[in-house]
Amino acid sequence: MCPNRLRAYLIGEPLLGSAVGEVVASRAEAVPVGSVVTHFLGWREYCVLDAAQAVVVDTTLAPAEAYLGPSGTTWLTAYATVTKVARV
Repeated sequence: MCPNRLRAYLIGEPLLGSAVGEVVASRAEAVPVGSVVTHFLGWREYCVLDAAQAVVVDTTLAPAEAYLGPSGTTWLTAYATVTKVARV
């Protein structure tokens, strides 16, 4: 089977991509319950992941949904394109 990043989307499986969520249970001090985190493990109702796979975000700086757009991977894609590909 191909690595996740190369395989086709399958019916009934979560879509891969950046996601934002609230931590509802945790065994990691660095990621306490109630934290808002981003990860790249796909769109799903609940996700179990290692603390190293989550990035705690500050929702006092921007709302959680902004970390999927202007403060998240969309911004990073645009920045990389402008600075590395288009060399503006």
